[in-house]
Amino acid sequence: MPERKIAGRAVCVACAWAVLAATLLAGEPGQPAAGPRQKANRKTRSIQQQGLPESDAGVLHGGYWLDPVKDEPAATLYKTFFSETVQKDVSYLVYLPPDYETETERRWPVVYWLHGGGGNQRTGDNFVERLDAAIRSGAAPAMIAVLVNGVGGSLFCDSIDGNVPVESVIVKDLIPHVDAAYRTHGTRRMRAIEGFSMGGFGALHLGFKYPHLFGGVTALAHAPIRPDSGWPKVERVWQLGPFAGNVDYFAENDPFQLVEKNAEAIRVGTQTRLTVGDADNPNTVARTRELHEKMTGVDLPCQLIVVPGIKHSYMNLYAELGDGEFQFYRSLFSGQGTESDAPESARQQEAASMCGLYAGVKIPDTQEEADRLVAALRDNSFLTGVLLSVPWREIEPAEGQYDWSGLDRAVELIRKAGKQYKLKVTPGIYSPDYIYNAGAERFDTIIANVNRANYGDATTIPVPWDPGYQRHFSRLICTLGKRYASDPHCVAVTLTCANYQSAEMHLPPRPEDMETWKRFGLSAEKLLGVYQKYLDEWACAFPRQVVCLHVSKSTDLEGASKNEFAERIIRYGLEKYPRRFAIQSNGLNGRKEAPAASDDPLLCYSDRLLNGFQSFAGFASTPQRQGGVEMAVLNYVRGNAEYWELWQADGLSTETCRQIQAALDEATSLGYEAYRKKLIATGQYRRAEDDPWPRLREEMRRRKDAARVQTQGGGA
Repeated sequence: MPERKIAGRAVCVACAWAVLAATLLAGEPGQPAAGPRQKANRKTRSIQQQGLPESDAGVLHGGYWLDPVKDEPAATLYKTFFSETVQKDVSYLVYLPPDYETETERRWPVVYWLHGGGGNQRTGDNFVERLDAAIRSGAAPAMIAVLVNGVGGSLFCDSIDGNVPVESVIVKDLIPHVDAAYRTHGTRRMRAIEGFSMGGFGALHLGFKYPHLFGGVTALAHAPIRPDSGWPKVERVWQLGPFAGNVDYFAENDPFQLVEKNAEAIRVGTQTRLTVGDADNPNTVARTRELHEKMTGVDLPCQLIVVPGIKHSYMNLYAELGDGEFQFYRSLFSGQGTESDAPESARQQEAASMCGLYAGVKIPDTQEEADRLVAALRDNSFLTGVLLSVPWREIEPAEGQYDWSGLDRAVELIRKAGKQYKLKVTPGIYSPDYIYNAGAERFDTIIANVNRANYGDATTIPVPWDPGYQRHFSRLICTLGKRYASDPHCVAVTLTCANYQSAEMHLPPRPEDMETWKRFGLSAEKLLGVYQKYLDEWACAFPRQVVCLHVSKSTDLEGASKNEFAERIIRYGLEKYPRRFAIQSNGLNGRKEAPAASDDPLLCYSDRLLNGFQSFAGFASTPQRQGGVEMAVLNYVRGNAEYWELWQADGLSTETCRQIQAALDEATSLGYEAYRKKLIATGQYRRAEDDPWPRLREEMRRRKDAARVQTQGGGA
């Protein structure tokens, strides 16, 4: 973007403040620049490395994990959270917009504000004062603001010795805490980061190192840290700050190098704004212009604002920018729920928040499993949330007698990790025995999925339109809604009702099964009535959540193909719940390119409905069924999907999620056709004839069938 100049003269401030503002890393009113105390604390760093008590480690850069001054300036609230990274409480200030307490169904964007060196969380008060006034006047979209504790002069990086891991505390602890404690969207496009001076460096560093976390990055007069600056003040920070003069460690955290490394991810989802006064130190001005040129030279979205006559003062920069400071956020957050006041608009926010990567997880049985789960979720910043699956019989083993212990425990772990969840409760073969004892009609069949360990075993499902079954399942849905619908972390539920071995639309399909269905009076109209009834019931019980249909062939229905029947359900959902009805396919894999069927519901409705995928299998556990990441991403992009549910081992692996997200960023940036050509050129493309799975599946079926015949013969 072209450089933008702000006309007008600088706001006058007291001379003493002007002197402080000219100091590179202090930069903010009321904070000592390079006085004896700050030097003493920096000198103390080497002493503490030699074994001072751990409780002193947070003072290395002249700050504290827990701000001892509990002032709440500018309508902020002093808050703390327990950091798993440093095993102690850490403080921050939070600003909640004027309607936060009254609009209880609404979700909000978040901006994280980072202070300058020598400052603290309280020095963001001027930003909050201006933000609050702009929200009330309509000049800024309503948002939450978090004033971050940078522990003195940390540059918002982890110190090389590990004593002051400010970056890790923010990414692994603070952001999940904020998403858990407040009604945020919890998504990249509704999260921004802004900072001044040292905080500007931190905003660029964090925004470019973790582009999947931030949709907007603003740096005001960012500190021009680099090894060869030739500026004594910067040299002192370079030698005594978190990098300790280590060139290699600096390279891992330098915004200039990070913007090259993560260019594709930044290009597809991060807006950057650089602001500086032209009377600032020449090093700061030059470094700002240099970064702008670097980004625009490779087509990365970046706005440069140069303010005439302003030195190193964020207060003066904000004063000169006026409400223009918030135009960036109005554009960034536009169309994402910033104007909602009606209930259906609030529901739209819920639907919009369901995007990104989700991990399918089962309820942990032991405390050890629970600890591993919350650690994996907390450490994986690539995950938006989880698909939480539970069989009906586990939560209601007897009529009206509920066991919520496992589900409640899992939900609490998800909240603790700061993630969203989609709830899936499965009937079908997982229905409790009591419903049959109470008179529900039963459909006896076998496990037909050759991938299951119990393939061929006898099993039972309830007849979907049986009144007895429906009475019990409807009561369960209502009870679930009363317990979990008000949880802001619960963003979606799965439309289950007429199911077999999973939450998909399958019903037993064998020829002998079809004879049984005829006796029960199966018809497209009867089955459609079941889906309409339960779509309404799930939507009523969970009025703020997305209701998601897992599209698949139900069974052979006279006069209706797989997609024709599914479309009738989809059209009903689109008409009644246009803002919170979703569809997904559970067959996403990378074995071959998926055929582009003209009647594919995901393609036909992608412009009108939220849609997503679930992996067909696990990349790690069953690669012969799932194929490779790159081809799976090609199929994902072709489907115009917004979210992807991964199998548990893949979703809880940070490295696997990192690989998937990197491929998604590249494919989204290039576009479907260009990414396909790239895979062909690099030998990663797979044709249908390259797919080994049909042959392997049939071989597995023959082996299992032969083994069952042999076992049954031996038993005879």
